[in-house]
Amino acid sequence: MEKTSVTAGGAMENQGNGSVPVGEGSLVVLVTTSDGGYPLEGAIVSVYNEEGTEKFIKTETLYTDRDGKTPVIRLPAPVLTPEQLYECKIRPYNVYTVALEYPRFYTNIHKDVQVYANIESILNSFMMPLPANIGDAPKTKVYIIPPTRCLGPTGGGVNG
Repeated sequence: MEKTSVTAGGAMENQGNGSVPVGEGSLVVLVTTSDGGYPLEGAIVSVYNEEGTEKFIKTETLYTDRDGKTPVIRLPAPVLTPEQLYECKIRPYNVYTVALEYPRFYTNIHKDVQVYANIESILNSFMMPLPANIGDAPKTKVYIIPPTRCLGPTGGGVNG
C-alpha cells in the first residue's frame, strides 16, 4: 500500500506511484463530556499533519461552539479514480492528528483521523474531567484510529 500524504502547503506526495491530484475534504469535531455527552463550549482544537509535527490551522485557534462543535475544517485529501480505489494501492484518505484541550479535563489526542476528498468527516471526542488528586500523573489521553479496510481485489487488505 502506497502512502499518500499532503504537506501543509497542499502538495500531494505519493511514494513510488507518481502524482495524485489534491482535493479537499472536511472535518467537524464534536466535543462532549465522557459522563453524559454534554457539549463542551470553548474547547481548543488543533489539527496537525500525519506525523503530528506541522500545524495545519496556523492563522486561527479553533474553539467549539455551544453545541461542542467546531466550524467545518477544510483539509487537503487525495482524489482517486474508481480504478485506483479498487486496486487498493494508494491510501484513499489523508490522516491528521487532532488535539483537544479544555480546562480541568484530560487533553485528548486523536491520531490517524481520516479525511477523504469531498466528504465531511466527523470526529466525536469524549473528554474526561481530571480528578482532584491527579498530581504528576499523565494528563493526556491518546486515541489511535485504525486504518480503513480496502474492499478491492486484495481481499480486504488494509489501506494504511
